[in-house]
Amino acid sequence: SDMEIEEVVFNMVPLKAPDPNGIQAIFYQSHWEKIIPIVCQTIKTCFQHPQNITVINEVQLVLIPKIVNATNIK
Repeated sequence: SDMEIEEVVFNMVPLKAPDPNGIQAIFYQSHWEKIIPIVCQTIKTCFQHPQNITVINEVQLVLIPKIVNATNIK
């Protein structure tokens, strides 16, 4: 339920990253009112369709250059 998910989120240590993505629990806790529908739906979908859980690990990476007309990624 949404209440169970919220309980887990708020019982996490705020400044520890729960997984390799580096997002600390404090992000979820401080933005909870805005992200609750997305987070809860994602978790429920994972439980309803565990065979599709690999899509959570997909990512789109975009490099944003800090200088104009960058020619390398140093």
